[in-house]
Amino acid sequence: MKIIGKTNYGYMIEADREEIAHLVGYRFARSIPDNNIKIGSEIRINVMYNQLYKLKQMENEIEIIKETLLKIVENLGAVEPLRITCSEEGGK
Repeated sequence: MKIIGKTNYGYMIEADREEIAHLVGYRFARSIPDNNIKIGSEIRINVMYNQLYKLKQMENEIEIIKETLLKIVENLGAVEPLRITCSEEGGK
């Protein structure tokens, strides 16, 4: 990606199709639908950056939640089903 000009509002950039794919959240350029990227399309980098920044800030909390969920799964797997058998005398 290369800055190729300056405008009253910011900068003009030159980017190849792969770079544009990454900017808009695709892993590969071939994944972008042909009609999604047009001249004048707005790519809201600030929104994506803010989301990633918040996730990074929550990294410790997410790790604690992950560990808690793993412990729950581990304990649920160890629970034996409860079996109650009733005698012919009405459950006594």
